[in-house]
Amino acid sequence: MTDAPLRILIVDDEAPARNRLRQLLDDCGEVLPLAIVGEAGSGREALELLHAVAADLVLTDIHMPTWTASSSRGTC
Repeated sequence: MTDAPLRILIVDDEAPARNRLRQLLDDCGEVLPLAIVGEAGSGREALELLHAVAADLVLTDIHMPTWTASSSRGTC
């Protein structure tokens, strides 16, 4: 039986933060099967991606212009 990778969506309005998180997750990939299924620079973009790809986990900035993590609860 193979372990299905944890599908992760990264959401942050700052590209350097998304890049650093991707690097950290790549390092974790040696011990935890994971797949980054997408990256979004805004909440709206994240919601659009979630309609197109399956994600098990969304890692998001807690505050972005016009969107906060707490305002996203129950939107999907």
